Amino acid sequence: MLTGLTELLKGMPRFQRLREQLREGAGSASILQAAAPLLVGTLWRERGAPVLVVTPRPEDARRLYDRLLVYFNEDPAIHNFAELEALPFERLAVDSTSMHQRLRVLSSLAGVYPGEAPLVVTSALGLALKTVDPEVFKRDDFTVHRGEKASMESLIERWTAIGYRMERITETPGRMSRRGGILDVFPPGDAYPSRLEFWGDIVESIRSFDPGNQRSLQQVEHVTVAPAEELLPSLADHDEIARAFTSLDFGSRSTKTRDRM
Repeated sequence: MLTGLTELLKGMPRFQRLREQLREGAGSASILQAAAPLLVGTLWRERGAPVLVVTPRPEDARRLYDRLLVYFNEDPAIHNFAELEALPFERLAVDSTSMHQRLRVLSSLAGVYPGEAPLVVTSALGLALKTVDPEVFKRDDFTVHRGEKASMESLIERWTAIGYRMERITETPGRMSRRGGILDVFPPGDAYPSRLEFWGDIVESIRSFDPGNQRSLQQVEHVTVAPAEELLPSLADHDEIARAFTSLDFGSRSTKTRDRM
């Protein structure tokens, strides 16, 4: 982190005036584009609260995000809320990296990861796309602690409902696997997957492990398993969906088109 520059900026009267204006509700400043990362990051650090920065175009957001990482030493609380290249109804494959990046941001904003006040950079397009309802992140406790009582079957059922897929081994984010009394899971927001070992209904140990060779890395006290998909049909209000569907007007459409929809 370029500490000297941030300290120099904080001592400037214009910065102090802008900081006070923001505390009171609103403020504005005209700066050079090259200085934007330093100003935004310093204001975020000063406020100690979540900050959302919206740029006109996706490439502007990515450029600002990259520069913020340089200024603030790749702080993990700095995120790029990327736009999706395919909309849900287009039936095209969604880039999993972008989706997991978005889910990590949504988890942070919803408070799934306590103590982290995120700085989120996105574009107008990224912000405009509808996503998971914030209430989804607040329905359940997503954190499993070592030593707590938890049924493996109930965890699998809960994780399936929030987008995790069962596979033979866990190698990529959004996947889980089971072998006897061992349950592996790879939350999108984590660098490594976690391995939960059960003794009956007690979580005896939790370890992170290397997805490449499946070897344990270190023991951890807990794992936070946030949603792995943005579209969660199992959590949808099916009555509301039925009401919305019956209100559609298919009068000018063929039977084939109606059946397809």
